[in-house]
Amino acid sequence: CESFFLIPQLECFYKMEDIERSRREHKIIIEYKHLGRFSPGGVYVIPDLDDFYKWHGIIFLRRGLYIDGIFRFEIKLPIKYGDFGAWPKIRFL
Repeated sequence: CESFFLIPQLECFYKMEDIERSRREHKIIIEYKHLGRFSPGGVYVIPDLDDFYKWHGIIFLRRGLYIDGIFRFEIKLPIKYGDFGAWPKIRFL
C-alpha cells in the first residue's frame, strides 16, 4: 500500500486505483455538466444508467441536406479517458 495520507489509519483504506478512477469520473461529470451549456443546438447526450462510461445521444438537424433528420448515437468512453490516446468511440445507431 502506498503511503501518501497524513493519517496512517487511512493508508491502506484507499487504493491508488480507486482514487484515480474517482478522479477520472469526476472529470467526466464536469465535462457532462459543461456539455449542456456548450453543445451545438439540436445535440443531446445523457449517460447510461448502468454504465458510466457509455453515453446515449441524439442529433436533430435543423438545416442543410438532411433537414429534419434525427440521428441516434452512442459514445463509449475508455476507462483511461483523459489520457493521451484514450479517445471516445462514437457509433451511430
